[in-house]
Amino acid sequence: MTLTSCGRLQGIRRALGRALAITWLLVAGAGAAARAVEVRVADPLEPIYDAESARKAPGCTELLLTAPRGGVGSAQVVLIGPGADREPVEIGPLTAGGVTFPAASVQIRYAWIERDFGVIIREERETGEDHPVYGPNYLHAYYDRLRPAPDPEAEVHPVWVTATVPADAGAGVYTGRLRIGDSSVPVRLHVSGWLAPEPADFTTHVGIVSSHELVALHYEVEFWSEAHWALIEQEMKFLGTLGADELWLHTNAELGQGQCEALVQFTERDGEIVPDLRVAERYVKLFAEHVGQPSYVIMNYWMESSRRGRRSNIQVFVDGAKRAVPGPEAEGGEAFWGRLMTGLRGLVADQGWPEDIVHVGLSDDQRPSHEVVEAWNRIVPGIAWVAWSHGKGDPPLQGYEDDEPIVVDDMIIGNCVHPYLPRHRLREREGGGQVEPHLQGGWNQGKPIRGSGRNILLKYMRPNQWRSFPNGLMLGSRQTGHDSHTGSAGFGFLALDFWNLPGTTYPSYRNLFLNPRVTGNLHRQNSGSVIEPGPDGPLPTVRFEMLREGLQETEARVVVERALVEGDLPPALAEEARALLTEMFRHRWKTWTNLGYATAKVRTSISFLWGVAPYPEWMRLTARLYNMAGRVAAASAER
Repeated sequence: MTLTSCGRLQGIRRALGRALAITWLLVAGAGAAARAVEVRVADPLEPIYDAESARKAPGCTELLLTAPRGGVGSAQVVLIGPGADREPVEIGPLTAGGVTFPAASVQIRYAWIERDFGVIIREERETGEDHPVYGPNYLHAYYDRLRPAPDPEAEVHPVWVTATVPADAGAGVYTGRLRIGDSSVPVRLHVSGWLAPEPADFTTHVGIVSSHELVALHYEVEFWSEAHWALIEQEMKFLGTLGADELWLHTNAELGQGQCEALVQFTERDGEIVPDLRVAERYVKLFAEHVGQPSYVIMNYWMESSRRGRRSNIQVFVDGAKRAVPGPEAEGGEAFWGRLMTGLRGLVADQGWPEDIVHVGLSDDQRPSHEVVEAWNRIVPGIAWVAWSHGKGDPPLQGYEDDEPIVVDDMIIGNCVHPYLPRHRLREREGGGQVEPHLQGGWNQGKPIRGSGRNILLKYMRPNQWRSFPNGLMLGSRQTGHDSHTGSAGFGFLALDFWNLPGTTYPSYRNLFLNPRVTGNLHRQNSGSVIEPGPDGPLPTVRFEMLREGLQETEARVVVERALVEGDLPPALAEEARALLTEMFRHRWKTWTNLGYATAKVRTSISFLWGVAPYPEWMRLTARLYNMAGRVAAASAER
């Protein structure tokens, strides 16, 4: 076979731009030239659409991976040419100072492409006039769906190599080779001394919603059969990998496709409708097993008809059939919903979780009426709501102190999600003094405020945006000088698996989360999934891997920033940490499209939102960040 080793070193990049250095190695066999397969080491943040994009992608002469102890790191090598899918790919021993990295901790997968996908969107182009000009732009699918074997019908084969580093692994640089048929590519795995936290312990709030319904409909299994529960359990593992902080218990029969019983069910007993929580109980136990204790258990029932003050028409599943039940403010409503809430709080208590993590959802742009809020306050005194708003129903969050509960018209807001992009404009601290540019904050946001991927995280946004998303949304507090009311401590309303069903002409998630009107707000031009259906169950994607590595990198940044703010570091180390964060900060914002609030420009642009250093420099920066987090953690522990 023929091996093309493509490098884009920093000096070559500056001198030749996007020129590629290609070395051809010919292997002859039995007097005839072997079949040619081209191999390129490509930036994993670069989308691969076809052979041409693979050849143009920034490359390197070796396969680089970087990860902390207890974390993960991925790299990408692309095979191009006839028969490439038949070339065996395997990782050889990786060693550092006589120590061998466990081979079982390195996974090799192949990215498949979603065929027949395409979305025409409008991208704004600045003209210097008051009004921008919109032009058509076609958003293409790239090779994204990760499977254990190559797609025999594909023209290129992006091979994803992912190292999962054991917590007790030794720090160092492990080297070896990735064998591809008769040839190989050098591999360099950098393992830092920093021990990444378990996903359940992430500082970043991870709000992600899954559908028990669409997974059953896609795989055509009977609801609540063992096959259905097996699929749900697979999805719980993905939630656990990301460190999901929200457990959604959909109650309203109209929240989903309307073809199955909701997670929260009811039965008629002696002429009275009472909760039947057997399904919810099993669901909660699976969440506890694979994800851990959530920050919020959300009893999601609210479905507003129209304007504030109008009562909702609530339907639930009673013995498998839709039945209308009174709202909490209607006659008999307090008793009905009180029984349900008692049962749900009991399920939570059985797991050893505090009862007050049970919240009511969802208060959307136009808040529930005063009568509804007062009824819930009588049912469960002090009950808090999950709220989403981008203006009409938005409480004045900047008017609250960090330790002060957010209360609007007697409604306690326990988890508020907004669609605004955090601003990076620095301002002076209260009392004087310029804010230091290396601090991004978010971890020190005292209010339960999350950002949303709505409008800014289209399904096939470039992988670098998926990796940057957690860090970009983890912003803001008075300490860092970002606008407190638009800053956030993580994100919410990201969809795990809102897949389109075969034959549908609109995204299924528009009808899943609440109803078409509300979901159009929550998920407008947003990705409907981060995992995709495989032959036998859901599988991860390139976007999923980049999201979890972005979370991991954000946690490392938080470790360093927290130590700087708290003054736990020796002066020399603190100065070194500031310099590194400033360097990363500048890369993040240098190509930032500063779009402010949720304007039309945000909704339509597929421009970069967060900047990334050139490849492979961004990997070296990430390795330096992980190393710095380890040094900072050690120094903080000693003081």
